[in-house]
Amino acid sequence: MKKLLLGLFLLTNICFADTLTVYPDAGTGGTTMSGNPERNSVDETLATIRAGAGVAIASGAIQVVGLTASTTNNQFARLVRFLATFDTSSIGAGNQIDSAILSLKPWTSVDKENGLGDVDIHISSSTPADDGTFVTADYSQVGATSFSSIAYADWNSGAYEDFTLNSSGEDNIDMEGISKFSAQTNWDINGSFTGTWASAAASTIYFRGADQTGTADDPKISGTFSAAVTDTGFFLMF
Repeated sequence: MKKLLLGLFLLTNICFADTLTVYPDAGTGGTTMSGNPERNSVDETLATIRAGAGVAIASGAIQVVGLTASTTNNQFARLVRFLATFDTSSIGAGNQIDSAILSLKPWTSVDKENGLGDVDIHISSSTPADDGTFVTADYSQVGATSFSSIAYADWNSGAYEDFTLNSSGEDNIDMEGISKFSAQTNWDINGSFTGTWASAAASTIYFRGADQTGTADDPKISGTFSAAVTDTGFFLMF
């Protein structure tokens, strides 16, 4: 009698979804941080103020991104950026990001001004020298690739403004460590002033920082991620 061999292979690929919400630590010196690296009290072209050295760092309950004109035609006195780090290590290696949102809460008493024209706010990467403590050199440690943006007209007091991160933004999330982001005006990230210059005028977006009681209004990253079980199988012989 001839033997008959039959093979049966069972393949599984089960995914488990989980959620994540994280905030920067208040102040500096901890695991993470948030604040405003800036260059101020100067009289420079946009190109020069963007490329110059940071001269101030501010963390606090109120955070901003913006550009302020000097009194010299087409030159600027202050450029402010926002930088934040988030502990996303709980995602873990080998998982995948399904969706991610970076959220900022507009400051209720004044959320924006457009003395130089409407300014959009963009999210990008950052590479601070230390994840939990600022140095003035962090002013220059911001990316030039936009991960998400919100138009000036859509920035309003009340609820969080949510920046849904694109694939580049998701790739910027460190699943085993600290994720580092920045917020910049469109004039800053694009290196081109397209507003209407006016002496000593400013265009600024205001939002809440991490240095306040609780986390109800803090900058945050939220999203979902999946952990896939390794494919398994077995072979039966008859």
